[in-house]
Amino acid sequence: MSWDEYKAQFDICAMVYHWTDEEKTGHLATSLRGDAAQVLGDLPLEHRFNYELLSRALERRFSPKNKTEFYRVQARMRKRNPKETLSELAQAIRRLVSLGWTTETAEVKDTFMWEYFLDALDDTRLRLDVMRYRPKTIDESLAIEL
Repeated sequence: MSWDEYKAQFDICAMVYHWTDEEKTGHLATSLRGDAAQVLGDLPLEHRFNYELLSRALERRFSPKNKTEFYRVQARMRKRNPKETLSELAQAIRRLVSLGWTTETAEVKDTFMWEYFLDALDDTRLRLDVMRYRPKTIDESLAIEL
């Protein structure tokens, strides 16, 4: 999960449960794992108990402002993994396009999603079968009975 997605869910929890900044800091700090926990460990002691400073440090590490190009490249290069369902592949492509093309219209995003979905199909025969029906979106592709 991206930092932006995690932070959005975390903020909703904080709002629903009426957490104070101190409570948010405690919940956020104790939920960190792996590289994220290392960010906490790298902070000066006085910053570890400040929600804003901890959030900014995590954002700098996991959501740099120039990351849209990274997501665009990932979307272009994405291939279907062994045993990955078409629905799972479609969801992964949707996520990458959503993160990489934040200012585009839904129509433009749908076009990118469909093209990258088609390119990600690992089976040439499956790709041709999908193309035969001429779908324009991922959802139309998923609705085809293959």
